[in-house]
Amino acid sequence: MRNNPALSVSALFLLCCGMQAQVQSAPVPTGGGAITLGPSAQNYFQPKAHIDLDLLAKLMLVKPGPVLIATDDVIHVSLAEPSTFDATVRVERNGTITLPYIATVGAAGLSVPELEQRIAELLEQDQYVRQPVVKITIDQQPSSTILISGDVVKPGTISIYGGQTLDHAIAAAGGFLPTASSVLTITRAGYDEPISVPIGPDPTHSAYGGLVLLPGDRVLVSRTGTYYVVGAVKTQGPYPLKSSTPTTVAEAIASAGGYGFEAILDSSKIVRTEGDHRVMISVPAGKIIRGKAKDIALLNDDILFVPTSALKAAVKGGGTGLVVSLASTYLYTHP
Repeated sequence: MRNNPALSVSALFLLCCGMQAQVQSAPVPTGGGAITLGPSAQNYFQPKAHIDLDLLAKLMLVKPGPVLIATDDVIHVSLAEPSTFDATVRVERNGTITLPYIATVGAAGLSVPELEQRIAELLEQDQYVRQPVVKITIDQQPSSTILISGDVVKPGTISIYGGQTLDHAIAAAGGFLPTASSVLTITRAGYDEPISVPIGPDPTHSAYGGLVLLPGDRVLVSRTGTYYVVGAVKTQGPYPLKSSTPTTVAEAIASAGGYGFEAILDSSKIVRTEGDHRVMISVPAGKIIRGKAKDIALLNDDILFVPTSALKAAVKGGGTGLVVSLASTYLYTHP
């Protein structure tokens, strides 16, 4: 199920109730300890973001290649010594630039040192300057840009002339918004699927902050997902997942104001969407809260359902409800 603002809490509640008769629950191993993102049991689903650690290790070894001048670049050409030979020019579509004294020079595909040497040779060849020392700076390089979008302060195109790392690119975009996910994706030429990067809440201290970006990369900083809590809790509804650390079952119940007297905690369920179908995962919420079972991380679009004891609900509702409930129970057991 995807985020749908129009989806009511009642609909979520009915969905959870209806699924109990349709979906086989996936048990969660018990035992106190740390949060688990997914036990090794085959019927427990892993987080949706696929993180290829081997691929990330290889990408961390990538170094910026030589900076080559390209068409549409804007470069500034001058001499080390004070001189009238000073020009800011754009590289034409045919790859050339036009300079004083020496007219047209091929520039596209050359590195800065190579073009400096080429211009110096032409100046000396035509005897305009003896032993010239040419200085070139690239003012604009449209071909060396990346696009960063999503939950950053200033999304847009960022120049990576001379090489740019992921943490510097995020800083150039103004940093993360509070709603930013701790896992971003990079779409890169030559890769069939976007690359998931667990950047964490602070890119400057991330193990992957130094990942080198390449021209044409598209970085998407997704928004933290949403989970739902329904059933025997104080405040049913949607809640945002935390961006920096996993949001767990115990935290979700606390965020919903705690559980009610009528709750059957150890019969709680997580309704999770996997592909085009839903599964129901058994959650011993009572044991989790008491520290007797591992807490469980929620994923985007998860529904945490805390079921209600009819008898306890009747007691909570008052004497009349209790009498009706007891009478119904008697009639059911004594036809």
